[in-house]
Amino acid sequence: MEYVYKIVNNQGVVEHVGNTNNPANRLIDHKKKGNGSSRGRFYKRDDVRLEVLEECTNRKDAYHIQCQYQIMYGLPTDIEMISQGHLNSDKRFNGGNASIDSDKHNTKLEQTCPYCSKTMKGPTYKRWHGDNCKWK
Repeated sequence: MEYVYKIVNNQGVVEHVGNTNNPANRLIDHKKKGNGSSRGRFYKRDDVRLEVLEECTNRKDAYHIQCQYQIMYGLPTDIEMISQGHLNSDKRFNGGNASIDSDKHNTKLEQTCPYCSKTMKGPTYKRWHGDNCKWK
């Protein structure tokens, strides 16, 4: 079962619309501090509450209903976020969660430093090689 929900502040303003299969924990996820410097969208906000709008049998239906509610409340839809490059469309339309564009954070991309000729994967190249290589 999938649920379409909205997060509303004390003034009754809808600040977010989304879908989840666990509405009981979703607001907690939005509020909690993540690893490192990442924080939930509503971190340290006690003035918001989650309200379930609709129940759906599958994620695809919930996603389309979510987009309708986002338009109704004047919020940017996930479709708009995808077109602006903020979300990766592959996972969302294949039934998974939307995520930050994985091309920018590709840890499997293998690169060779032109200065020291070492080959490596992930963020190590950007941090220690290329323009930052000590053999430059």
